[in-house]
Amino acid sequence: MTTSVANPPADIPRLRALDSSLAFLGDGYLFGTRQFREHGTDAFRTRIMGKPATIMYRADAAQIFYADDRFGRERAMPTSVLHLLQDEGSVQALAGEAHRHRKSLFIQLLSTPNALSRLTRTFRDEFLDAVGNGRKSMVLYDEMNVVLTRTVLQWAGVTLDNVDVQRLSEELSSMVENAGRFGPSNWAARARRTA
Repeated sequence: MTTSVANPPADIPRLRALDSSLAFLGDGYLFGTRQFREHGTDAFRTRIMGKPATIMYRADAAQIFYADDRFGRERAMPTSVLHLLQDEGSVQALAGEAHRHRKSLFIQLLSTPNALSRLTRTFRDEFLDAVGNGRKSMVLYDEMNVVLTRTVLQWAGVTLDNVDVQRLSEELSSMVENAGRFGPSNWAARARRTA
C-alpha cells in the first residue's frame, strides 16, 4: 500500500534512492515485496514522482485506510480505469456511509447459506471439466478466463445456453487487461463494456 504520511515515525527506514518511480514502474507489485524483504521491515519511506510516500503492508497497515474515513476515494483511480472496471457510483467510488452500505450488500450476498460453497463447487467442477477434456495443451490464462466466466454466470443464476461464454470471457478479460492503458485499446474495451 502507498500513502503519503505527513510525519512518519522515525524508525521507518528510508530508501537511499532519491526517487523510486522508475523502480516502482519496473517492478510493479514486486517493488514493495523486494524492499520489505531487503530491509526486513513492514514499512519503508521513499519518494514516488518526487512526493514523499510510505509503503507498508500487513493487516495493521490496511486498517489505516479503513478507519474513520481518513482517505477520500475521489480521483483515487484514473477515469480510464474507473469507467472501464467500475464506473461512477460503484462501491469503490463511494465514500462514508454510502460505501459501507453498498459494500455490506456484496458481503451479504456472499454470506448467504451455502453461497461460498456453491461458488467453490461450481469453480471446481468447471476447472476439472476444462482441464480434463482430453486436450494435449491449453493456454491457462485464456482457459481460466472462460472457467471464471462460466462459474460466475452459473453462480448468479444465468443459464449458459443463452450466453456466448467465449465472447463474454474475452470481453471481460479485455476490460481488465486494458484498464491501465490509455488510448485506442482502452477506448475499445470501454465501448464493449457499454454495448
